[in-house]
Amino acid sequence: MIPLLSFLAPTRLWLLLLIPLLVVVYLLMVRRKRNRSMHMGKTMFDLVIPRDRTWLRHLAVGLSILSLLTHPEPEDRIHDLFERLQTSSDPPQETSVREQPVLAKQPLFLVNLLRLRRAAGAQGWSAYREDLGGFAVGWLIVFVVVIATAIMLRM
Repeated sequence: MIPLLSFLAPTRLWLLLLIPLLVVVYLLMVRRKRNRSMHMGKTMFDLVIPRDRTWLRHLAVGLSILSLLTHPEPEDRIHDLFERLQTSSDPPQETSVREQPVLAKQPLFLVNLLRLRRAAGAQGWSAYREDLGGFAVGWLIVFVVVIATAIMLRM
């Protein structure tokens, strides 16, 4: 008889039991927090910090657990995404007619934020000159707008 259903790694099915276990642990933690706040009463901390929307926190936890049930993205699509992240959207610099345009791979600051030195290589911080300059100009604009708003509100 031919089996109607077979799995490549049937032992991994046990990992699906982690999902209801995570739900139970989360519910126990919520219950524990509620019981503790009932016994402790209101503290100064509770008076200072407003009550948040607890349904939003529950929604975030529920969506995180739901994401465990989804299929992973194919490997080629993930590689394509990271390749596009590494590509600058700026057009290549103008060159003379005789020269072929050289597409030097300029590392991007935000994409390589956790590995700046490794991504820049021998170029050092000068590799991020444009990105850091744009960042500084952006903060300068924000600073000017905030100062202008404060001056206008004092009038």
